[in-house]
Amino acid sequence: MEPGDCIVFHMKTVHGAHGNNLPTPRRAFSTRWLGDDAVKEDRPWMNLPPSHAMENLKRGDKLVESGAFPVVWKPWIVNN
Repeated sequence: MEPGDCIVFHMKTVHGAHGNNLPTPRRAFSTRWLGDDAVKEDRPWMNLPPSHAMENLKRGDKLVESGAFPVVWKPWIVNN
């Protein structure tokens, strides 16, 4: 990878990197993207790290409407 590059993984993909030999710290930025139809679902496993934003949601609650996952882009239709 080169500075400014971006790579995307599915959350269940095992991924990693070699150790950082530079005098500066490695920086990473992580986001989660989901559709407006995504809902809270109970699972037998725990998210790591746990998502405190979802603590008060009930099964079936829409995630976007909860305010825990802000909308960053809304598609629009252009009329010709």
